[in-house]
Amino acid sequence: MPKRFLLVVFLLAGCASGDGAGSGPEDIVASGNFQCPDGPMIHVDYLKSGDARVEVGDRDPVLLPRAISGSGARYADGRNEIWEAKGEMRVTLADGTKLEGCPRQGG
Repeated sequence: MPKRFLLVVFLLAGCASGDGAGSGPEDIVASGNFQCPDGPMIHVDYLKSGDARVEVGDRDPVLLPRAISGSGARYADGRNEIWEAKGEMRVTLADGTKLEGCPRQGG
């Protein structure tokens, strides 16, 4: 009986991910930085789960699920959205912030 209890505890601990902002480096498959003209830096971690963790400037990270797009990579939760296409990022946040033409930095 105790072994089953421990198994359930470990399984539940694995499912309790919260907003995903605390995912460890082992969950990251790729990352990118994008600099908006006259605006903040955007950092994106693409996770094994298929989600993206996004940090815009000094704001708290947001976890976004993959969304359908005609081209590029789009992640959205109905309030926040990022869309990367042709090396540029577009961001729309729940508070009305809109950033466009943010090119990828580095390689």
